[in-house]
Amino acid sequence: MTEEIARVRNIPPFNDSISPNAQKEKASLAVEQVEQTVTSLHYIQNIVIQLSDENKHLSSVTECNMEGISNMRIHTGDVAKATENLADNGTVIHEASVSLSNLAGTLNRVVSIFKS
Repeated sequence: MTEEIARVRNIPPFNDSISPNAQKEKASLAVEQVEQTVTSLHYIQNIVIQLSDENKHLSSVTECNMEGISNMRIHTGDVAKATENLADNGTVIHEASVSLSNLAGTLNRVVSIFKS
């Protein structure tokens, strides 16, 4: 049964006849592979930490941008209100100017009546 599992998993069957030098070589190879795995995992860990830091930075920048956009929307609304007020004031000023012009015409007629 154990040999069948080893065959299915592509594990060579345990061979007691392996020489001590071959066993030492295989153990050294296994240790080297474990060390390479550890080195790779440290490298991956550093990359993940860098990506996490960059992600935090991007998140902060995005949050600042969202605040800026929100402020721009508020200010856009303020500018629209100011423009509307300016248009209303322009209408009032025009009406006042027409009234002053009419008043000036009336005063000119009154002055000409008193002069004659």
